[in-house]
Amino acid sequence: MLFRSTPQALFDISSAPDHPTLRRRLVAAANELGFGLISGVLIRGALASKSAWLMSIGNTPPAYLQAQQALEDTLRDPVMTTLQRQALPVAWNQATYVHAGAADLWDLQAPFGYCAGVACVLEESSHLEQFVLGVDGQEALPVEPVALQRLQAMMQLLTVHAQAAMHRLYTPPAVDAPGLTDRELQCLQWAADGREVWQIGRLVSISDAEVRRCQRSAAAKLGVRSVRAAMLKCIEGGLIGV
Repeated sequence: MLFRSTPQALFDISSAPDHPTLRRRLVAAANELGFGLISGVLIRGALASKSAWLMSIGNTPPAYLQAQQALEDTLRDPVMTTLQRQALPVAWNQATYVHAGAADLWDLQAPFGYCAGVACVLEESSHLEQFVLGVDGQEALPVEPVALQRLQAMMQLLTVHAQAAMHRLYTPPAVDAPGLTDRELQCLQWAADGREVWQIGRLVSISDAEVRRCQRSAAAKLGVRSVRAAMLKCIEGGLIGV
């Protein structure tokens, strides 16, 4: 049983000094659980938003990476949609996809070893942040309820420690607003919400030219070269949300 006699293994995961080390330790943990694959993603902002910031970790087969990163498929994946509605671990298999009308997604992933698994999500609403972690394999999940509940509990524990490491490794120092005006932040906020320049102008009651000037000014103050980079820096630093 994973970590039954080695709580140090959990500490080693949450205290991993870098991405490669964390990845190795998570893969080892998945193997102890009886799964050959593990994948996690730290999400800042709304997943459906083009401005969402993502950082992945795991041992996804290279040939499957492009399919795994397809946003349209992710948004209709029954495991992901369930995790968006509940904080409890999700145990899934082929039937999960068939019942959700997404059998084509299971057919796409199964040849790469994604036949059944367990996934968890942790959310920090104050940081507009989610961390999703899942273990996957070709073998059927335990049928006995107690064994399945034990597996889900282990995954919750593993997710807590993996999320702690990812949050620590990929949370930049708080960004100070170096003279950013309220209007400049408003223009970046509306842009992060997907609004066009002309829409922002109407919302803030300024001209299109003034919107562009505010966005360029904010980017310059933040030391970046584009409006998108300015948006991402403000999102990561908690100055605006998505």
